[in-house]
Amino acid sequence: MTQARSDPQHWVVVDGSPPIEQVAAAVEEAVRDRLGRPEQGAA
Repeated sequence: MTQARSDPQHWVVVDGSPPIEQVAAAVEEAVRDRLGRPEQGAA
């Protein structure tokens, strides 16, 4: 948590207590927020 507070542009904190599907969705959202959506046809 210290790293996330001190450098929020490089760290994301995701609550791991909800069901795995919700955790996965939160991780995916965080990645997309930072990296953007993949181009069409990208795997």
